[in-house]
Amino acid sequence: MAVTPAAGTCTPCTGTINENYTLHTFKLYICKAGVEYDIGNISAGNFRGSPEIKDHFNGVNGRLDARFVLRRTLELVATFEEITYRNLGFLLNEDPTAVACGFRIPLTAGTELSNVGARMVHVFPNGTKTLTVEFWLANISAPFDLSFSDDLASAQLTIAALDCPDHPSEPYGYVELGTNCPTS
Repeated sequence: MAVTPAAGTCTPCTGTINENYTLHTFKLYICKAGVEYDIGNISAGNFRGSPEIKDHFNGVNGRLDARFVLRRTLELVATFEEITYRNLGFLLNEDPTAVACGFRIPLTAGTELSNVGARMVHVFPNGTKTLTVEFWLANISAPFDLSFSDDLASAQLTIAALDCPDHPSEPYGYVELGTNCPTS
């Protein structure tokens, strides 16, 4: 037979949610010509590293006996939903210009990529931790498909980190896992 606690008594749970769990996306900022721009709402995104590996196989028995990293690509990938002249300019690698009733972005189909900086900031659900990834120097390049339907329009940016000689100890940028420090 189950014991029913007396009315007005309870045993509260004192456990907390693990502060290392995380949900949702991040804020993305693009820095161009010394000015940082907020891309707006990001519906999906990720930070990824893609190593190019060379495998070595033993000539006698054919077994894999060594692996070498030839190079590594670091990227931020973000799906944005705010269709602004600036975001379209980043997507197309073009500089928007003001016209009488808005902005015009030239479609040159150029082969040069613009150099930018990029920073993503993710705040953990409990609000006490942040994850920041910053690329000192990067390019935005990706095939895109800007669809119009009953859903929100969106497009995807792929931002690849480039080697920046101004930062020899962190040539591509950094990842920082931090806590919200109290302000003094």
